[in-house]
Parts: sequence; C-alpha cells; structure tokens
Amino acid sequence: MSSSHLPCSDPYIYPRTRGAPEIVSLEVGSGSDTEVLEAPLRCLRLISYYFNDHLHGTSEFFIVPNSSPSLFRIFLKFLETGNLYRLDSDETTNRRFSFGTLIDIFEFAKDFEIDTLRNAALNEFFLRIFDNPDRLPYKYISDIYEATSSDSSLRSLIVDVIVYIGTKQEMKEWKDDLPKEFMMNCLTAANEDEIVPFSGDRSEVEVMEWLNEMKGKLCYLFHVHDLEPEPESPQMRTFVKNRKSRLGKRARRRQEEERAREDSDEEGEIDTERQKLADDDAAERMRYLMEPLPARARY
Repeated sequence: MSSSHLPCSDPYIYPRTRGAPEIVSLEVGSGSDTEVLEAPLRCLRLISYYFNDHLHGTSEFFIVPNSSPSLFRIFLKFLETGNLYRLDSDETTNRRFSFGTLIDIFEFAKDFEIDTLRNAALNEFFLRIFDNPDRLPYKYISDIYEATSSDSSLRSLIVDVIVYIGTKQEMKEWKDDLPKEFMMNCLTAANEDEIVPFSGDRSEVEVMEWLNEMKGKLCYLFHVHDLEPEPESPQMRTFVKNRKSRLGKRARRRQEEERAREDSDEEGEIDTERQKLADDDAAERMRYLMEPLPARARY
C-alpha cells in the first residue's frame, strides 16, 4: 500500500492546546441510528466553517443535521490523527476506505465546509487508484456526479484519470452506466490537453510514470486551501462568510466554467437549438472515438 502522505502546501496539523480541551456533546444521526458523540470544541471550530458558525460553547447540546454516526466517527479520528483509515483495521488488513466510503467522506466534508478533510478524501481516492491502476473505479463515477457539483475537484480527478489511463474497451463496457456530463467532461479535458482520450496504448511503465507525476502535483491541481494564515495567538480566529480560498487548478477551471454558464443563463443568451447541436456534436465525437479503427476510417 502506497504512502498516504502526499505533498501538500498546507497539511492538517492537530491544534495542540494547554490543559484539557473543552468538550462539546453532539447528537449525530436520526431515528434508530442516533448517537451522542463528544468532540473538542476548539478543533471543530478551527477546522470547519460550519461548526465555527454554529457552535459557540460547550453548554449547548448540538444536533448535527444530515449526518451518520459512522461518518462522524471517521471525521473525529481524522481530527485526532490527520489521517484517513478504517477504524477497524490493523497491520494485517487493508486500511484504505472503499471508493464508495471516500465519496461519502468527500460529500460530508463539502456539506460541513471542512477543506482539510475534503483534501484528505481526495488524496485517499487517488491513492486507491495508484495502488491498483488496472481496476479503475468506473462503477463509482455516477455516485461522484450525484454527490458533487460541476466544479468539483473529485470530478476533475476522475476525468483526468480515465482520459489518461482508461481504455476504450473499458469505456465501452461501462458507457451505459456513465453520466452524459462525465462523457462531455472527458472530451473537453482531452481537447484542452490535446490528447486522444482512453487510448489504452500506454505501457505499464508509462501509466505509473503518469500516476507518479500526478501524485506530486495533486495539491496544486485539486486541493482547496484557506488563504488566511493560522493565528499566532491562542485565541481562535473568526471566520468570515466571504472568505477566500485557493482552489486547485482544475477546480478553478470548473468553477469558472460554471460561473460562465450561470452568467449566460441570467442574460438569456442560451440558444437551446445551438446547445442541442453542440450536445449532438459532442455525442458524435464520442461515438467516433469509441469505434474500431476500420470503422473510424470511413469518417
């Protein structure tokens, strides 16, 4: 299993405090799947914009909305260690979470505005691919698109991986289960990088070279980091709603594309007929790429 410590410009470090930390009680879950969990107040407020806005002292009993106890325990372990690994694992078992659980953690981090947990989930998702590039997570792509927005770095990561090291045969096998938006994103990414998508002609050595290169720049391309420096004083900083964060390169690109589409919608500039033609053209290009070479020669 590869190392989970990837290069990062601003890694999570557990905030040490003098004396015993203030502990807050949190009711997590709903119905029969409800637990009361305890967490250090200062850590919660430092790491999460959501909890900074909603938690103001240890005397209150806080109900955490739309969350499961199992996910929250994973988050609490991350608060303590800065690492993501299965709580029931030991040296003899695989400590990595499944792709499905990592998507849930990524969505949890997005909902509660925890950038460091989000980045850690992204790292672990990539490392699962790095450990076994012959089994790419096609079956989870629909889950990713359901759980994320169009400017999501997790979307950008899976698009890059499939475009660069996926194969045409694998795409054929999974195409009926893949979101249309994902297919369009693949074509856009391949066009921007001027490569043939899912060519499948890279050797095992070339695939690992690409993965190692991506491993070194994962932070630059995909992480989100708060621009505000950590305070030197023991007093907690106050977060502001309109904070600025440094988005990874791919996330910035997706965000700019989404804003451009929203601006066009607001201005009423979308021509539905033109959009349909563009979609049809993209679909035709995808069909062309998926054809065997003798058939492609006809075009």
